[in-house]
Amino acid sequence: MEIPDVIKGIIILIFVFVPIEKALAVHHQKLLREGWFTDLCYYFSGYFIGHGTTKLLIVFVLFSQRSIPIMSKLA
Repeated sequence: MEIPDVIKGIIILIFVFVPIEKALAVHHQKLLREGWFTDLCYYFSGYFIGHGTTKLLIVFVLFSQRSIPIMSKLA
């Protein structure tokens, strides 16, 4: 079973930023502070919106090349 990229990304962020926040903390706070769910929703929505938009633009470009005469001659 392969781990999805979105999960790999959050794991990498946890391994990078949790130790940094613990070592360089100005104010002591718990690991799961108030508002952690909002941060998680922001991460996942940004991931899916970014990837969905990229895929949509690629499909648009591939289909629009056929409508440009010079591009259809090259294909």
